[in-house]
Amino acid sequence: MVETRRTGIGQVMDSQRVLELPLNGRQVTELIFLAGMTNPQTSSNQNLETGGARNYPTVVFSIGGGLPTGTNYVLDGGTHNDPFNNLNLPLPFPDALAEFKVESSGLSAQNGHHSGGQVNLVTKSGTNQFHGDLFEFVRNGVLNARNASALSRDELKRNQFGGVIGGPVVRNKTFFFGGYQGTTQRSAPTTSRGFVPTAQMLAGDFTAVTSMACRTTPVTLAASQGFVNNRIDPSLFAPQSLALVKRLPATTDPCGEVRFGSRNISDEHLFLGRVDHQLSDKQSLFARYWYARNDQPTDYDGKNPMSLSNGLQVNRVHSMVLGHTYLLSSLTSSFRATLNRTKIEKHNVETFDWSDLGVNVYVPIPKLMLISVAGGFSIGGTPTLPGKYNTTSFQFAEDIGIVRGVHQIGFGAEFVNQQFNSISNMGATGTFTFGGQITGMGLADFLLGKSTAFSQGNPRVNYNRSNYTAAYIQDSWRAARSLMINAGVRWEPYFPIYSKRRQVTHFDRELFAQGVRSRVYTKAPVGLLFPGDPGMPGRSVGYSPWLDFAPRVGLAWDPTGRGVMTVRAAYGLFYDQPHLWLPWGFSQSPPFGSTVNLTTTSFADPWQNYPGGNPFPFTPTAETPFPLQSQFLTYPLHPKHVYSNQWNLSVQRAIGTEWMVSANYVGNNIIHMTTSDLLNPGVYIPGNSTLGNIPQRRALYLQNPQEGQYYGKIDGLKDDGTSTYHALLLSVQRRRSKGVTVQANYTFAHCIADYLDSFVGGPAGRSYMLPGNRRLDRANCGSDRRHSFNASTVWATPRVSNRVLKIVAGGWQLSGIVRLTTGTWLTPVTGLDNALTGQQDQRPNQVRANVYDRQKNNDVWINPAAYTQPATGTYGNAGRLSILGPGSIRIDMGLSRTFQVRENQSVQLRVEAFNAPNHLNPGNPNVTFNNQNFGRILSAGDPRLMQVGLKYTF
Repeated sequence: MVETRRTGIGQVMDSQRVLELPLNGRQVTELIFLAGMTNPQTSSNQNLETGGARNYPTVVFSIGGGLPTGTNYVLDGGTHNDPFNNLNLPLPFPDALAEFKVESSGLSAQNGHHSGGQVNLVTKSGTNQFHGDLFEFVRNGVLNARNASALSRDELKRNQFGGVIGGPVVRNKTFFFGGYQGTTQRSAPTTSRGFVPTAQMLAGDFTAVTSMACRTTPVTLAASQGFVNNRIDPSLFAPQSLALVKRLPATTDPCGEVRFGSRNISDEHLFLGRVDHQLSDKQSLFARYWYARNDQPTDYDGKNPMSLSNGLQVNRVHSMVLGHTYLLSSLTSSFRATLNRTKIEKHNVETFDWSDLGVNVYVPIPKLMLISVAGGFSIGGTPTLPGKYNTTSFQFAEDIGIVRGVHQIGFGAEFVNQQFNSISNMGATGTFTFGGQITGMGLADFLLGKSTAFSQGNPRVNYNRSNYTAAYIQDSWRAARSLMINAGVRWEPYFPIYSKRRQVTHFDRELFAQGVRSRVYTKAPVGLLFPGDPGMPGRSVGYSPWLDFAPRVGLAWDPTGRGVMTVRAAYGLFYDQPHLWLPWGFSQSPPFGSTVNLTTTSFADPWQNYPGGNPFPFTPTAETPFPLQSQFLTYPLHPKHVYSNQWNLSVQRAIGTEWMVSANYVGNNIIHMTTSDLLNPGVYIPGNSTLGNIPQRRALYLQNPQEGQYYGKIDGLKDDGTSTYHALLLSVQRRRSKGVTVQANYTFAHCIADYLDSFVGGPAGRSYMLPGNRRLDRANCGSDRRHSFNASTVWATPRVSNRVLKIVAGGWQLSGIVRLTTGTWLTPVTGLDNALTGQQDQRPNQVRANVYDRQKNNDVWINPAAYTQPATGTYGNAGRLSILGPGSIRIDMGLSRTFQVRENQSVQLRVEAFNAPNHLNPGNPNVTFNNQNFGRILSAGDPRLMQVGLKYTF
């Protein structure tokens, strides 16, 4: 099934202009949603279920129930995926595009590399006439509505400007096309919320903040920590915590709430250059260069450390394609050579560090710190850490087509090499977490200086590589006048990722039991293998299966023979290649990154109970003893190749000369998805289990204390995940007639999958809630949107002969897009380690069938009485992704008029409104059960945003 979109000058649907969406780097991905078979993981660069996206224009979404990272992007016939995360590289702006197509299911054998849908884009070429345009689009906060969750209107200033030009170098021989778009944005939204200690709390009185006035459920703080009736002697507060409080903003709110804004500043510059040359009547050549540059200064306001969530980020992306086409009477040869290069640099902002607070932690990066207080505040995060993340990929592809009677035979081959070089300081500066497990409240834990978790390690260096090779053959056979059959097979051997620096580890439970030690790192604990040890596959994370074939078959049938009805059906098997961020956990394991995770530590000195004291700075060598309680990653030595079975059935019918309706069924199942399991969990021992003795209760320590003491958390990546997807897509189209164009579609879909957290963001510390029990976490997909409706329409005022009416009413065009979707699925979490096993994201007990509040409004979306905390030593029964968040209604409108200046010159004026009726689209509710705002919705989607544009076309 194919959905085609042409994006000439802001065109969205077919050849009719519907609505010129905001011309930013994410526009093309927004257009994809209109195909009806796509679901975004999230509306921003941070997604809930699958880690985080990296490149600045990226939006994670699933096409036709495919993997969130399974969409294949092709720009001018060359690969356009980022090896880092398999998501898209920056996409050209609409004025630079000639064609845009989304293929959602049943692709031919010519297409591969990824298992989901495919997005094809083609840039414009020059012609024998000079043509182009200049444009400027402006947004300003004074024209916009106030966000429902903000205290004041956003001071937005956004300018988007640029132009394109194309023409001949040598007429009928050589042509050029070039374009530029710049976007500058300045804003200071005030939508962020946090909670800091109040004057009453600093005096030892927590009665107000623990009451129903400040929480959805009251809490009684632990008497074992010195609390009596939620009051405590303030002399017990840690000096380090009080030193940090002085750097936080003061509050007069009795609950401690503060609202603040983080600066939103970005400067984006996009450049495109293309040359087409006709070598002869049979041969043509083109070269295209695409450059995207984005500078994102820090969002730190210079005063409030809570506003710091991003450091300075510098993004540079280069993409080049060289293409050659050779035509004979019955043969076509198409060759593409592609080179993509990204350079992503992150720089930290200097604020203060642990030494300024009197905390005994090694400070590798001065004036930088990371801290998180559950239900309170956080300072810093991964985006604030300095680092470099560079990728390089090059591709060679050859496609040959031959016509033999009623057969169109195609065959070809493709090779892609991908490289990822990074230096990350994730965890190197040391991260404190105050989760509320000790006292019952995160801010109380913080003031007492009792951290529930602390983590630190060396900088993480990744030099990951992968190779992709494929070959295919296919045949399009006109079996009858009204029947076309397409069949083919694609060969895609799986070459696992390998490390240039041999940073690969593999843990084997049987070798641990047998006492087998590495010959490469003789100080490593038993059971741990490295490249060079017997049984290890060199630098690769696993061995390669070669015999992976992907058959494809499809048909198109005209049952009437009159060209008014078509029945299409297809089946295909599609393999998927993992991104190079997947095995990043190897770089954090000893002897490389040597990350150590501690529980229930002192804020003043987290290493006071660690054998030997603070191990950092740590210099790893082959003879260096490994740190205790280190974190490890392991991967199967014989991994299975991820693949998807896809099938679809489509019936299309023309009604008259203007209307077409269609009904489509799309289904798939994905096999061997990457999941993660906790291989060394803590074991609950009744009467002898605390949060502080988890290291001594981990499974390997209980089996062999001498060797088990070196092992902390072990993330075991697996290839046992599966998913299923079924969807019904109904659509209707009306061709332009009497100035009116209409297109609409409705999708009813359901996706069920195992936990996919490790697939997008690498092993982010999340795995099956109950170790070894994958089926318990099977639930709705993170991308599941049960209902989705899209409609677009264009109405152009009719031509009139009266000169006055022509000037006043003629030439206007009104356009609109409506998108309605059901909400995202959310997972309730306790916020505590009730099982005392070291497992993250444990879920509460669901005690009511209906978990939603009776009113189901922004104040209380989820009924807190529907859940309870599990008993100590147990896991809850609540399902993963079992809470449905609010849906979304978005109506965008555009009004434009084109004024003819000369025969080949025109000026277009546009006024556009996004979320024109200013409909309130609530954000998702808080799902952390021990948070004071559990069940409440504290955010909202964009309000009405206005945009004014002017475009000169020649």
